[in-house]
Amino acid sequence: MIQKLLAHRPPQTSWLILALLIGTGLTEFVPAWEAHSMLFPGILQQPAQWYRLLLYPFHVDGLVAWFLLSLGLLLWGVMWEKKLSTAAWKLWLLAAVLGGLGYAWFNQASGNPLVGPVFLFWASLGCALGVGLKYRASLKLVEKVLLGLAFLALGLFLLPNRGGVEILSALILLASGLFGFRAPPKTQA
Repeated sequence: MIQKLLAHRPPQTSWLILALLIGTGLTEFVPAWEAHSMLFPGILQQPAQWYRLLLYPFHVDGLVAWFLLSLGLLLWGVMWEKKLSTAAWKLWLLAAVLGGLGYAWFNQASGNPLVGPVFLFWASLGCALGVGLKYRASLKLVEKVLLGLAFLALGLFLLPNRGGVEILSALILLASGLFGFRAPPKTQA
């Protein structure tokens, strides 16, 4: 099964996983990276710091976190990237920027920084759910199992969090699910 997964790996998701691995290495071995990859709520008043909206998702704390995130991205990417004609990076970019802006807006009074690819995770999960529901009649057994795992992953919402991340994650999950459900299918060449 692993050989089959590697043979049919989603190309854009694979590049994202590689970029997250590089971000994990930078987080571990380059102390200055942390100072530039954290997203603080005060960013809305500092246009010179808006580059952080693109960098904060690549701040991954540790190889275990990277592995678990990459596994989810890869499995759900297999399901939705091969079925949609839309580029995956558009979804992730939109999720990262809108999630970061929403976080900064909701938390203007706090000083808690945001790091990590939380919104990329929820966008990928939401899109997998949307695609899975749209194509449920034609899903292969493995894709049905992945859809079931995606529904189980929704249980992560029950874990306590703070700072409006749950609300933003839910909105990104819903929006990306609709994106996956409404996006045109990939045409077979």
